[in-house]
Amino acid sequence: MLLSATALAQSEEANRNKQVALGVFEAFNDHNWDLMASHYHEDVILEDPSHDGPEIGANGIPAKYSGYAEYIPDIQDSVVNVYAFGPNVVVEFISHGTTIEGEVFHLPICTVLTLKDGKIIRDANYYDLKN
Repeated sequence: MLLSATALAQSEEANRNKQVALGVFEAFNDHNWDLMASHYHEDVILEDPSHDGPEIGANGIPAKYSGYAEYIPDIQDSVVNVYAFGPNVVVEFISHGTTIEGEVFHLPICTVLTLKDGKIIRDANYYDLKN
């Protein structure tokens, strides 16, 4: 079966966006916060259940994640599944590590990334902090 030019272009876009998403997780696991932030558009919308509302902008990403790493020095994300379609990439992953108090941290998360021109313009995270 041959793909139409439109379907092929959408498939190529999805693959490029998937690679950007995986680059974010690789930078996260390397604790390279500046590299991680470079994958985001400067006016990205960041949505997270632990915040009162959306945050805007990539400038705060290095400080935010270095703060996480200070509290959970061995923090890592293990990617479970990645689904890419057009400008959207959905990533299921487990964030885990050990806090400085010795508490084991294990949090399943789903994130929906929306990309434009190779940069993430929206990053929406979904998880349950009650468990």
